[in-house]
Amino acid sequence: MDGEQDKIEQFIKLELNARDLYLLYQRLFKDDALFWKQAAEEEEQHAKVIEMTLRLPEEFPDNFIFQDLEKLKAMNKEIEETIAAYKKKPPYKKEAYGRAVYFENNAAELHYRQIAGRQDILKEFNFFQKLNKADKDHADKINALFSKQP
Repeated sequence: MDGEQDKIEQFIKLELNARDLYLLYQRLFKDDALFWKQAAEEEEQHAKVIEMTLRLPEEFPDNFIFQDLEKLKAMNKEIEETIAAYKKKPPYKKEAYGRAVYFENNAAELHYRQIAGRQDILKEFNFFQKLNKADKDHADKINALFSKQP
């Protein structure tokens, strides 16, 4: 699974990068700190689920295939660059929250594309379907919070 290891690590990194972004938001936006703390905790939990699934071969599909590794790496880089930029110059709330929705929707797309059009992947489908649902839930919650901003 050596070639697959990088793919899995990139998925874990995606969840941890989202966590780091939300922890930054927790510090920057005190009035919504609890929301961002909970979102960060959920992202960390997603990373742990991916890690644990990797350690339990019977839970992780033998035929794991991911076509969009470069897209996944690019998304990780984009989140890391956003964090670095926001640490230097904190964003306006609407910009930051819009960026979070953008990242969640793109993560959902990556999780969805992992399973789309495949017939042989019941375990993998369930796994990525859960991550996709969590991404969409986050995007919906952030959108609701975003729409309340002046």
